[in-house]
Amino acid sequence: MRRDVLDDEPPDVDVILAGDCWYEAPLAERVLPWLRRAHQRRIRVLTGDPGRRYLPADELLELAAYDVRTTTELEDLALKRGTVYALRPAES
Repeated sequence: MRRDVLDDEPPDVDVILAGDCWYEAPLAERVLPWLRRAHQRRIRVLTGDPGRRYLPADELLELAAYDVRTTTELEDLALKRGTVYALRPAES
């Protein structure tokens, strides 16, 4: 049975990895609140992204960056910079 995990509460896990989910506004608008809820439950939230348009950079801490070879059939460059981020703690 297939389902959309964003329709559920975050699972009881230690870490959630969310890769390349910032390329489209509707997805970014759904995934960010879900990841915030996970973070509030003390789940470590990590996301990887090559700098997509809807990346919520002000809510993320950069942990690492890597140059990744790609194909110009999919991307505008043969080499893209992929970055790993952690969700910032919510400000009080």
